[in-house]
Amino acid sequence: MNGAGQGQVMEPLPPQNVRVTGGFWGHWLEVNRRRAIFHQWEQLEASGCIDNFRIAAGEQAGFRQGWFFADSDAFKWLDAASRILLHDPDPALASRVDSFLALLARAQMPGGYLYTYNQIHFPGTCWVNL
Repeated sequence: MNGAGQGQVMEPLPPQNVRVTGGFWGHWLEVNRRRAIFHQWEQLEASGCIDNFRIAAGEQAGFRQGWFFADSDAFKWLDAASRILLHDPDPALASRVDSFLALLARAQMPGGYLYTYNQIHFPGTCWVNL
């Protein structure tokens, strides 16, 4: 038995078919959509995390900021913003996502490598465990 009852098969739902609209989680998803996602971007900018991509793209001079794994914070933000846009189109958020995606494309090396720590501190060494 698979937990759905004898003879029944449960199929996963695609994310675009699932929406939380109320209750405890609905409230916090709304707070995230309207305010927190923008505040999180401001914190990424303030910490230098986004500037690391600008430096890697050759668009800005400076010293890389943050821990060696700081890029992952920006990628987590992008994932969260994309999930918000799936159900709630917001022109300001969509513009921010599009701008960040364009920056990532400019920072990414021709072979697909994108890791600002190595790109800035160890240029020419990619796919290496330092």
